Amino acid sequence: MKYILPGKPNPLRRPRFTANRVWDSQKSEKLCTGITIGNIHGDHPFYEPPIAIEFKFYFKMPKKVNNLRGIHQFDEFSHYPDIDNLIKYYLDCCNGLIWLDDRFVTKIFSEKLYDLEARTEMEVWTIKK
Repeated sequence: MKYILPGKPNPLRRPRFTANRVWDSQKSEKLCTGITIGNIHGDHPFYEPPIAIEFKFYFKMPKKVNNLRGIHQFDEFSHYPDIDNLIKYYLDCCNGLIWLDDRFVTKIFSEKLYDLEARTEMEVWTIKK
């Protein structure tokens, strides 16, 4: 099943600390993302392990592009979030919504791309045993 989430892809941020407490600064963002994922998933049952997932993180085209051939080069993405933090955010948001726990994900394919519209595309499937 394919899930398309509009808007700039979110990376997972570190927890915040004070003298006597630790909290998740992205709690409300994760809730909103989870609601969107849950609405797309609907009444379908949880994915059974083992699970594979493909991520495509689309970022808006930069305002200044010197040449169109250079937009897919590695250095163009150096200022965007790390791909592993992007993956972790969306895996956390899917826990309890489309699978029981992200530990059941055994294969991940991912890439960062440019497009006119920022979005995250996830395609999830159960691996045949």
